[in-house]
Amino acid sequence: MTKEKDIPTITNRKGIEIPKYYKDFKELVKKDRDLAEHLSMNYEEMGSEDLGAMLELLAQGFSWIIDLLDSRDLSYKARPKNMKK
Repeated sequence: MTKEKDIPTITNRKGIEIPKYYKDFKELVKKDRDLAEHLSMNYEEMGSEDLGAMLELLAQGFSWIIDLLDSRDLSYKARPKNMKK
């Protein structure tokens, strides 16, 4: 799932588009985070269609990240409890 057309992507073996560069992936996730923050601050003034559209965008972003985790193109590694940030 490409959110911006100007971000170069590659396609993994399952057909999922992935930003070619790590900084672009981080920027896409940051945009989703900013959208979620905007939504939480302004949901009372929004119409139901706008609210639904924004929630759908966030759901698509989460689904995309889950697909990347499932395809092992995005990895998760838990930190040991004794390791500090």
